[in-house]
Amino acid sequence: MAVDLELTFGALLLGVLIASTAYGLTIVQTYIYFDRFPNDDKINKITVWLLFVLETFHTVISWHMIYHYLILNFGNLGPFLERPVWSLSGLVVVTHVIEFTRQCFYARRVFFLSGRSVIISMVILVLGTIGAAFGIVVGITFDHTILARIHPTIYSWGVTSIVGVTSADMVITISSIYYLKKGKRGNYAQTESLLDKLMLWTGSTGMITSAISLTFLGVFIGAPDALVYLALDQTLTRVYVNTLLATLNFRAVLRGRAMEEDTNPRMHLSIMKGTSRGQYIGPDKSSTVVHVVTHTQSDGDVELGNAVNKTTFD
Repeated sequence: MAVDLELTFGALLLGVLIASTAYGLTIVQTYIYFDRFPNDDKINKITVWLLFVLETFHTVISWHMIYHYLILNFGNLGPFLERPVWSLSGLVVVTHVIEFTRQCFYARRVFFLSGRSVIISMVILVLGTIGAAFGIVVGITFDHTILARIHPTIYSWGVTSIVGVTSADMVITISSIYYLKKGKRGNYAQTESLLDKLMLWTGSTGMITSAISLTFLGVFIGAPDALVYLALDQTLTRVYVNTLLATLNFRAVLRGRAMEEDTNPRMHLSIMKGTSRGQYIGPDKSSTVVHVVTHTQSDGDVELGNAVNKTTFD
C-alpha cells in the first residue's frame, strides 16, 4: 500500500515547523510576563513556569521525532509502520498535561469571577480531567500504523479525550463572559469600559481555542489514518499557552488605559489592585467624606476576579 507522504511526513514536518516558530512567541511572552509582573500572584508565576518548561520539552521531543523519521530513517518506512518512536507518543502525553494545566488555571479564574462558586469550576475540572486522562492513555498505548486504521478502542478514547477538552474550553469561555458581564452591573463607567474590553478579549481567545479544538476533532474523526491531526496537535499547545500568557500580559494594557481614562487627579480608582481601600475626596475634611472602595475578588487583577466598586458616604 502506497504511503501518502504529504499526509504523513509532510504534515508532521509542517506541524513541527509551525510549532517551533510559535515557541519563539512563547519565549517572548514569558519574558514579558516576568519583566512586567515580578510580584504577581505565586500561583500565576508557578503556572507560567510550569507551562514554559512543558512547552520547551514538547518542542525538544518534537525535534527528536521528526529527526528520527526524516533523517535517521530517511527512505525507510519500517520504523514508521511499526510502533511509533517514543517521542511521538510522548508528544501526545505532554500535550494533554499542558491542556489540563491551562484548564486548571482558568477553572480558578472562573472560581473568582463567580464569587467563589465551585459549581462551574468543578464542571471545568471534571471535563478537563476526562480529556487529559483519556488523552494520556492514548499517548501511552498509541500504536498508529498507516497500513491499518487506528485500533477502535484507542480511536474511541481519542474522540472522548478531544470532546472533553473542547467542552471544557467552551464552558470556560461562556462562563467567563457571563460573569464579566454580570460584574458590570452597578459599576462606574470606567470599570464597565475595562470589563467590556475583558469580555471582548475573553470571547476572542476562547473562540480561537475552541475553533482549533473542534477542527482537531473533525480531522481526527474524518481522517484517522492520516497524521494531519498530529500536526494540529503540535500547534494546539502553542495556541493554548500563548493565549494564556497573552491574557496575563494584557493586564499591563488595561492598567495603561485605566490611567488614561482617569481624568480626575483627586480620585483614582485602583481597580487593578487586589486590595480594598477607602480614599478621601474633597478639599474640606469637615464636609461629607466620600469613600470609594474597590474590591477585587481575585488573586490580584480585575480579569481574575469580579471588580465591584462601591461608594459609601460618612
